[in-house]
Amino acid sequence: MNGFILAQFIRLVLAGIFITNVHASNLRFTSYSDLVERRAEEKLIVYTPSIAKNINKQGTFDGDELIVDGDPESHILLQFNDLSDAVKAELVLFCSNDSGRGGKIYLSETPIVPGVTWDNQPSPSFLTKVAELGRVMRDGMYKVDVTEAVTTRTNQQLTLVILPGNNNGAGYIKNETKLEITTTGQPPEIPPKDPPVNPDEDPPVDPPKDQPVDPLEEPPTDIVASDKFQLMLWFNKDFEWQDTREQRSWCATCGGGKKKKKKKTSSGTCKHGDSIRLKECDGDNKAQWWKWKNGQVMSYTDDDLCWDQDTPEYFKLKKCNGGGDQRFAGGPSLRHFNTNGNYDQYRFELYPNNQVGESCVTQRHHPRNGEELLGLPCDRAQSHNTSYWIAASPPTLNGHSLDDA
Repeated sequence: MNGFILAQFIRLVLAGIFITNVHASNLRFTSYSDLVERRAEEKLIVYTPSIAKNINKQGTFDGDELIVDGDPESHILLQFNDLSDAVKAELVLFCSNDSGRGGKIYLSETPIVPGVTWDNQPSPSFLTKVAELGRVMRDGMYKVDVTEAVTTRTNQQLTLVILPGNNNGAGYIKNETKLEITTTGQPPEIPPKDPPVNPDEDPPVDPPKDQPVDPLEEPPTDIVASDKFQLMLWFNKDFEWQDTREQRSWCATCGGGKKKKKKKTSSGTCKHGDSIRLKECDGDNKAQWWKWKNGQVMSYTDDDLCWDQDTPEYFKLKKCNGGGDQRFAGGPSLRHFNTNGNYDQYRFELYPNNQVGESCVTQRHHPRNGEELLGLPCDRAQSHNTSYWIAASPPTLNGHSLDDA
């Protein structure tokens, strides 16, 4: 046994010497004075576009907002002049209208001609994709790395075209659109090559991927805790629920299952143990009145009752306790929960605690009267057009009178 231990010790020592030699051969020394000098030579220059236009088949527009959309198709054209050499470049966009896809950014080999129209805009055959924006949120600032586009240009001009990623248009504030370029007299530092793999070493560990945001750690919303609102399943005129495109308005309502129709009343109240179901929106029905506080959805008539994930799926009303089973986040983040009402840009997904972007508050398949709300995978709810909600103060969401749906 002692001989075995000694052999393993010698093996580890030799392996350590080998590893040290391998790593040392790839180390490079930079003195502090050189580092300070290099940092001093770096300079950030901000450029505003000489051309920033919206263009579609109806015309070219110079408004305060730049829109990229798939229906009707609309493009954003940007041009920056007199650029310096760069080691880093970022396109800065400030969102004015949220979208699931913020647009695809292309480098154009041809400039934007004076009096540009839909027919003479930069041709797709001269465009090279450099980046793509995913979900963007209103009031969010987005920096897109376009270093390659800037460093490979053939002159001091940069022309970018933003094409749509889907039919839900994204908007950006024109005066906030800019290009940030970092210049330096030093060439970009080339990282050392990876050292040879030593079979006696453990394999390298990949850095952890971005984890879902814990809604409990999100900044608080600007919703006043005393605000009264109804919560309605978002409806669009293109949706087909239960084989019909008839306009619907289904609101989250406390209560039991399907019962014989009773006379309409405004005295509906919530009770401990009630399930949360879809009922036709009625601004006088107090069973549809809710309020939001610290990620909790509470009964407006009894703020000691909160939505609770009673089972792995269904939601019920239980005594508020501030626990994780009673916390929710409006998607794509808590900042997006709002009570601004029936407009596309104010819709949001609702996620149970610690399931941001994964599990959505919804119901099974297409909505029907009396269906219970539960948590299902967001991609499933999205495929049935039942993942989004809107919220507004009663009686904004009454009945089927949603003219802007």
